Amino acid sequence: MEKQIMYEKIFKDFKDRISAHEYKAGDKLPSEKEIGEMYGVSRITAKKAMEILAEKSYIVRQPGRGSFVNERIDDVLEAPNQKIAARTGVIKRRKRIGVIFDTFGNDFGTDLLRSIEQECTKRHFDMLFRCTYGSVDDEVMAVQEALDADVDGLVVMCAQGEIYNSAILQLSLNRFPIVTVDRQIKGIPIPCVKTDNYEAARVLTNELIKHGNKKICFLTHASIETSSIGERYGGFSASIVDNSDVTGVFAKVESYNPAPLDTEQEYERYDLTEYKKIIQEFEDCSAFLTAEYKIAILLKRALEELKLKREIATFDSIETVYRSGREFTLIKQDEYSMGRKAVEVLAEIMDGKKPEKSIYIPFTLRERKER
Repeated sequence: MEKQIMYEKIFKDFKDRISAHEYKAGDKLPSEKEIGEMYGVSRITAKKAMEILAEKSYIVRQPGRGSFVNERIDDVLEAPNQKIAARTGVIKRRKRIGVIFDTFGNDFGTDLLRSIEQECTKRHFDMLFRCTYGSVDDEVMAVQEALDADVDGLVVMCAQGEIYNSAILQLSLNRFPIVTVDRQIKGIPIPCVKTDNYEAARVLTNELIKHGNKKICFLTHASIETSSIGERYGGFSASIVDNSDVTGVFAKVESYNPAPLDTEQEYERYDLTEYKKIIQEFEDCSAFLTAEYKIAILLKRALEELKLKREIATFDSIETVYRSGREFTLIKQDEYSMGRKAVEVLAEIMDGKKPEKSIYIPFTLRERKER
């Protein structure tokens, strides 16, 4: 209630000052940061007050430049009930959302981004995109840049790892509209649109067991503190526990780059030494479940160089990049539905609704072509 009173107070103060011509047509208003400091409130509260002023046509907001008193403010002040669109030519600003990914590629992310853009177009939203390539620092900067561009909400695929973006936490506390995709932030009530990674990994592990594998290695690159990786490992472990005659082990690639700038070049030049050591350490494993498709490809290359055969199961695929057929049993995530749903949920939040914390998108099990 306090926040509502404060942004209404800020709105009324500036409306009165504009009406009294303390701020004249074309004058620039203080920034949201400056207004926040003037009133001792958060930038989000100041932003809300500015949005109301813009909606009622007292000001015009220009991304990257600031807020300015409407050049036709006299018409605005004279128009009854602020219904001045027809007289002044003022058009209400389209909704604008920021989309921040830590990475995207042919294995996962490209179709997700495409579907987000298509849904934004359908809803007449403007979209700003930034890729941070796995850097939490760049993610913090991207969030700030999105706010500076006056976005109404954010769709975020958070950087992988144990450290999360404190800026996103602050936005959540300020009730700023935000949705995450693929990875859920633990302990923070931000809606997440994702695959049920636990169930997907359980299904995938059961498939490996059906093929007769008795010892299976879960191979990843990221900490299991990353929500999607942790959930996949949890599903893997549950399947192993349910099958008493099967053993499961865990291995982690330390040198792997989950967000290369050039995926194919990364694949061609990658040093497979660490993969070969893992294969030799777990030589009695007849199968591997990898947390990502790129790991599966590099693992396969290492096995080929060692002249060994093992079954590999994984998530998603990049056949067009790696020129390999459907060589693995895999879980295919529905990126198109995930992207559309993320924008839909964000739109609901911007309209004041409260969606569920986790929204699961169905996945598909795809068998390898030959065994």
